[in-house]
Amino acid sequence: MEGCKVFMLFHEIGHPIYKADEGACDEFAFWHAIRAGVTPFLCFLALAAYMPKSYEYRVERLAQLILKNPQLTKYTDASRI
Repeated sequence: MEGCKVFMLFHEIGHPIYKADEGACDEFAFWHAIRAGVTPFLCFLALAAYMPKSYEYRVERLAQLILKNPQLTKYTDASRI
């Protein structure tokens, strides 16, 4: 999906800035992808569906970021949980 590709591209762009801090690169990618019109769900999907199981902590961290921002939860079903 194009939105997932955009998220991943921004993640890689974040590496020269944040070096090996994958969490910081994910957050950088998340906010830039949102500004580029990608939905929070597709950003989440980019990590949840395309990364190995060993990256589950990153998926959880991104989910928490979305849930902490009420203006973003309206784009997911997470607000019903």
